[in-house]
Amino acid sequence: MKKRLFISCALFSLTLFASLFLYVNFIKRTKGFCLKKIVSYHEYHPKWDIGPLTSEQESLLNEISSQTFRYLGSGKECYAFESEDGKLVLKFFKQKHMHIRSIFNVWPFTKIPYLNMIQSAKVERRTHLRNQTFMSYLIGYNHFSDRTGLLYLHLNKTHNLHRKVTLLPINGGKVTVDLDNMEFLVQRKAITVLNYLDHLLQENKMKECKQAIGSILDLLITRSKSGISDFDNNCNRNIGFMDGRASLIDVGEFRLIPPTYPTASEFYDATDDLKEFLSKRYPELEEFLEIQIQKRIRHDL
Repeated sequence: MKKRLFISCALFSLTLFASLFLYVNFIKRTKGFCLKKIVSYHEYHPKWDIGPLTSEQESLLNEISSQTFRYLGSGKECYAFESEDGKLVLKFFKQKHMHIRSIFNVWPFTKIPYLNMIQSAKVERRTHLRNQTFMSYLIGYNHFSDRTGLLYLHLNKTHNLHRKVTLLPINGGKVTVDLDNMEFLVQRKAITVLNYLDHLLQENKMKECKQAIGSILDLLITRSKSGISDFDNNCNRNIGFMDGRASLIDVGEFRLIPPTYPTASEFYDATDDLKEFLSKRYPELEEFLEIQIQKRIRHDL
């Protein structure tokens, strides 16, 4: 009994040391994107299946597989890559907080009560996070695709895409990924709110800028009336412009709710960073924003 306990402890210590060494030297030191960070081992689940490919989706996949995609940036849930023609964004899910496979899930670690309890809690937490995140994107795709720019969503591993895409990370080189094996989405490219407004104002397009501010507020109304809430209220991070119309570009914290109308606090919370931007750069438009919010609160339009 003592010998078995000694062997188990020795194996645990050795594995822990090796894991820490690998993490510090090969993962933690890799800043930003690397292939390992988007590779997953999730099993197929029917609730993430969006059905067979349509002819439009086939054409879209042909389009993205014929281009390279350059690293654009990362958000809370995804790494984003922009197409050569600047029209599309390809996003891959960050797997760091979704992985449930671990060396600690096998013997002898499963026989260590405290460690097993911690690992079970971690698996439950990460499974819940993945379910919430995937469901949020599914809501955006199924219920609000015309205002999110979501063109395709791939949340299960498949065997029918038969396409690869080449990514260009920020640190150089090329990474080729098999789309059948990845969880990803394709979205229309948008211009972030502050960049869009700044560009209009630099060209003295005050009328178009006011229309854009109204479009942002009307988007919040449309989203709520569609029965969708967004737990992330950062305007510049969440909203962009596609063809002159405000759209939701960060779809990671959607929840289904009964259709409703935004409250005053929801209008103000969702435009707080916009108000700060306008107050510093274009004070006259800060007043315009306030007037437009008040009109919508009173339904006076």
